[in-house]
This record gives sequence, structure tokens and C-alpha cells, in this order.
Amino acid sequence: EATLRGLAQSLGVKVEKEKLTDPHTKAQLLLNAHFNRTPITTDLSSDQRFILEHAVRLLQGLVDVISSCGWLTPALFSMELSQMIVQATSSQASPLLQLPHFPPALVEKAKKMRVEDVFDVMNMEDDARTKLFDGLSQSQLMDVARACNRFPCVSLEYKVQNADALAAGGSARIAVKLGRDAMEDDTTLGPVYAPYFPKEKEESWWLVVGGPGNGLVAIKRITIAKASVNVKLDVELGDDPGTYDYTLYLMSDSYQGCDQEYGFKLQVKG
Repeated sequence: EATLRGLAQSLGVKVEKEKLTDPHTKAQLLLNAHFNRTPITTDLSSDQRFILEHAVRLLQGLVDVISSCGWLTPALFSMELSQMIVQATSSQASPLLQLPHFPPALVEKAKKMRVEDVFDVMNMEDDARTKLFDGLSQSQLMDVARACNRFPCVSLEYKVQNADALAAGGSARIAVKLGRDAMEDDTTLGPVYAPYFPKEKEESWWLVVGGPGNGLVAIKRITIAKASVNVKLDVELGDDPGTYDYTLYLMSDSYQGCDQEYGFKLQVKG
């Protein structure tokens, strides 16, 4: 109890004394410590490891349940929470913290150079990159390069295949083509770069369609382990004709800063 109280104080979290012994309070504190990369005592580290190893799988199940209810916002939040757990960062943290040897001071230096995320690092000119990483050893620079090379760079194209024949009460079929840059078909992707996660994690994604009324109208969990992947999503249409706004989301379960979203309209006829 004293150890948890000390952890709560270091995290700036107020916990009522009688709730310190509750399992959910302990789990919440250990998750917060993980998101903040706060060191914890040896006797708590095994509990934290247990929580982290099970949390991602539980979140995948939670997404399934939420999706069956058609709730878009909670589903997207659960997906972002999965990213936070795998990368040990908060949703407000800089995506650069996913790279090795990137303490907060270097993040601030990068921001002053208008480098906000991992893609910005990869697209920097050599001179600017040398200036940013001044002080890192050759070995550390290699670590950064390997992490950047593992970061997913995914292209997305989509098309509503029956856009000219959408009828009220029917369905729309959305064809999505996903491409992975700098990857050959015979290349093995390998595990996620996640040094703070306690075990190897294979990367996966969600394709989600959000519809009218903030509803979740289609979802599919996929892997993008090849240079090109084709996916089809069926969207059930309402009973009333009209023009409706939809959004296609590509959400990672492991990395922050690589999600994509595309708005589109469907013209439904009577």
C-alpha cells in the first residue's frame, strides 16, 4: 500500500486511502506509470508486465464489442489506447518519443526545427538531420535509423464500387487498396519496434467506416505485411434517400502518428 501511495504521488494522481487496495486502482496506477515511463519498484514490475501483456488482447475484444454496438468514438479511443500501451506514451505526447534516444529535450529541439513526427525525421535534409542529432553516437544514430525504417509508411486508395447504384435499404461496397513503401512481397515484416512493451508484438490495423450520427457502420481488422493488400468493406445504408457523410479510418494498433482518415459522401437513392 505504501509503495502504491508513493507511485500515486510521483504521478500526481490523487487516490483515496481506502481505494489503494482495489485491484483496478493498482492497474490504473501501473498503466499511468507505463504511459509516463515512470520507474517503478521491482515488486510492482511483474504486476505491470502482467497487465500490459493482457491489455492489448483485451482491447481487441473491447473493440469487437463496441463495434457490434455501432459506437464510433469509443472504438477509436480504444484503438488509440492500444497504441499508447504498446509505445508507452500518452495520446498528447509527441510521436517522436517512439524513437530511441529521443528525450524530451530533443523533442523540443526538433519542434523548433519544425520536426513534429517520425515522417518529418525521415524526410529531413542530411544537414538538418545532422544538426538535430548532434551529440548522438554512431551507434545511437543507427538505432534511430532502424526504428525509422520499421515505422509503417502506408498508402491508401479507396473507391465505392457501386457508387452509381446506391439504394435506400441496400449496401455500399468500398474497395480499399493499401500499399507498404519500400517493401518487397517476399520480405518478412518482423515485430513492432516497442522497447517498453514486455513482449514481441505483431503489427495489425483496423479499417473503420464511420457514418451518420457518429455511428460505426463497418470495421475489419487486418495486417499489412505485404507490399500491397486489398480489402473490401460493406456498409449497410439507411432506409431514407439523401446525401450522407462518411469517414474511412485506417488505425494502427501499435504506432502513433500513422493513422489516416478520409471523408466522403454517399448519394443514396429512393
